[in-house]
Amino acid sequence: MIIDRSVLVLGPISRRCIDVLHEVHSGHVGDYVAWLLLGVTVLAALVAVPVLLG
Repeated sequence: MIIDRSVLVLGPISRRCIDVLHEVHSGHVGDYVAWLLLGVTVLAALVAVPVLLG
């Protein structure tokens, strides 16, 4: 089945991604602020590129 194969492939990949996020995030308030600012910056860039080019 396709679902079984995707779970086998994506399971270890998603686990590694979660492990990396746990390594870079200590749980301090400053981490939350930094991740929030990073997310807002990426979102603003994704919105600005089509607006500026279009």
